Formats: sequence, structure tokens, C-alpha cells
Amino acid sequence: MKILIADDSRTMRRVFRTLLESMGHAPADILECNDAIEAIAMLKSIKYAVDYIVADFDMAGMENHGFLNRLKHDCPDKPIPVLLCINANQRMVASEAIKKGATMLLERPFRDGDARQKLQGIEAGLKAQKAAEASQFLKAIVSSAEAEIDLPFLMQLPSTIMKEFLQLSGRNMYQAGETIYKAGDKVDALYVVTLGDVELIPQANGSSEIIREGESFGELPFMSGERSPATARAHSMSQVVSLPRHKLAELITHQPRMSQHLSALVARRSKAMNKPPSPGNTEFSGNLSSMSFADVLQLLQVGRKTGYIALESLGRKGEIGIEGGEVRQARAENQTGEEAFYTLATWRGATFAFSSTPLKDAPNITSPTMPLLMEAMRRVDEMSRASQSPPPADGEKTLKDLF
Repeated sequence: MKILIADDSRTMRRVFRTLLESMGHAPADILECNDAIEAIAMLKSIKYAVDYIVADFDMAGMENHGFLNRLKHDCPDKPIPVLLCINANQRMVASEAIKKGATMLLERPFRDGDARQKLQGIEAGLKAQKAAEASQFLKAIVSSAEAEIDLPFLMQLPSTIMKEFLQLSGRNMYQAGETIYKAGDKVDALYVVTLGDVELIPQANGSSEIIREGESFGELPFMSGERSPATARAHSMSQVVSLPRHKLAELITHQPRMSQHLSALVARRSKAMNKPPSPGNTEFSGNLSSMSFADVLQLLQVGRKTGYIALESLGRKGEIGIEGGEVRQARAENQTGEEAFYTLATWRGATFAFSSTPLKDAPNITSPTMPLLMEAMRRVDEMSRASQSPPPADGEKTLKDLF
């Protein structure tokens, strides 16, 4: 990864460089500049080829979010994540920077562990994004093969096999509602719809299936010799061709590849019939001791995600509903709405898992996410001060120790 540190303090640049190198980044991959103006010039010279930026909110060129606006203007299709360093009294002002394109806020003074956690959060998001892009690339590679598989059965056959298939098959016209065969009947031919639609009505509970032009039906009972589990009925005026068993044997003798197409057809039909319902798509999970509550919410906001964050801590369970990156619901034990959200923010060390799925219930939170997070951070700070948190562990330093 290539990282740009933009800060007018040489000490702060050294702090971040040391931290990034300890995380495994090569010194040559870490760029430095004194202010936002120099940062833009450097970025233009390397065609914005950096993975993310660490920037000081107070340096020259940051006024009126000029740096963030320029990044958004010059890189509209591929936003560059920005970790913005702020002071405690800048929280409300800096929250606007999130709307302008900043990814996360890091409040000074901070411990090495706090900064490392933020940097790891950004890098985790980048890795997930690159994995998704790679997945899309691989899907594009196989799309032509999948498109062929999705074609109706008759269209998948080579022209020579299709021609002989139709020559050996019988043809019948059916009026809408007319039965082709009933559930429990023996299926002695392979059927293909060549005009109109056919409806398969299962004998047991289940939904009907519409078979379109070019598609086959009755393959499994035909190949297995078992009785049909469904009734086949013309859904509209339909023409159906049927290839009897002895004619199929003749076709395979002339066209050996037909057996491969039949095997693939039966495999797809079996897979479709036995496919379990799709579960919710769990995108990522973790523990709030390694990734903070605010970082999780900000990553989801930047990605404009929709779904639920399930949280669990010491036997307590809670849930936050996100829609388009904005918090819309919260539930924690007997609480709902904003108070539930603030309670969940205090569950340090809780496990979390985000699943992409549409929200089910009506919103119980209407406030924007950033003010919610700011208030949550304020409450967590108050709780920390009230409990008189222990001093930094050995080896951890705050900014005050560096001056």
C-alpha cells in the first residue's frame, strides 16, 4: 500500500511513519508533505496513486474543506480514504468533514494503540474493497460461460444435435389449461416447450413453476424412471415436442455428446430443486476491542451499506439497523431508539457481525449518524472519566510525551 502523511508537524509525521513501518509498510511506500497544498501537488504528480491519506485538520489548505473537496473533484470514481486528525474541541466542526469525504476521525492526544486501530480499520476496509473488486473481475471472466448455462436447454444444444433432436421428436399442441401429464404418472419422454408456456404444479405443497420456450421439463422422472411429482399443464396455448426413450437412445448413438448435455441438464435441475434458502449475507464481523464502535459505523456509512449489526456482550444482545449508511434502528435489551444506540456504544469488547439485508421494521431513529456518534463518544468519555481509567500501559505514549 502507498500512504500519504500530510501534516505541518514534523514530529507528527515521524509518529505516523514509525507506526506505519511497525505495521509492515515499507519506508518507500510512505510519502510525506507539509500541508494540503503540497499534498495536492504531490498527488497530481503521481496521478493520485495512493491507497489512503493521514491528514491534519489544522494544516494550511484545509480551510472550508478545500483539500477534501479537491480530492472528490479529482477522484470522483475512486474516493481515497482519509484519516483526519482533530482536537477534542473540533468534534462538531470536523463531523462535517465526514460528509465531505473524510473516512475516520482520530482525536488528539492519542495513544499509539488508538492510531493503530484507526489505520487498521481503514486498511481492513481497503482490503475488503479490493477483494470485492477481484470477485467482480472473476465473475466477469466466467460470465460468458454462465450465460451459456442460463440459456434454455434447446438453445444450448449444438445445431446438429438440435436439428436431429427435433426430427426425432413428436409435436403436440395444447390449449391453455390442458393437462400434458399428471402427478403420479410415468414420464416416458423428454419434453421441451417450443411455443407458449407450461406450468408445473407440484403434488405436495410448493409453488408452481413456469417453463418457457426452449426449456425442458420432466427430466428427473424421465431419467430416473420414477413417477412425476408434479402435474404439467399448458399455461397458455403451447406447442411441446417430446422425445421418447427409444428415440433418445437413437439420438445418443448418432450424437454421443447428447449424453453430456443430458447429464448437465439433470444436474442443474437437481441443484435447483434441492437448493436451500439463501441466508443473510454476513459481510464482516469482529470484536469492538480491536475495532471501535465508531469505526464500524463510519465504515458502513462510507460504504452506504444497508443491513443489521448484531452485537453481543456478556450475554447481552443488541442490534442496529443501517439503511444507506445511516442509522435507522437500534435495540438493546429493553431499550429502543437513540438510548439503545448510546447503550450499545458503551459495550466495549462486544462481538459484532454485519449482515446485508433490507430493514424489516419502521425506523425508530431519525437523527443523522454523525451527531449520534458524537453524542455517543461524549457519553463514553464521561463514563471513562467517572471510572478513572488506568494510565497508559508500558510502551504506549500520548502526544504529550512527545513534546
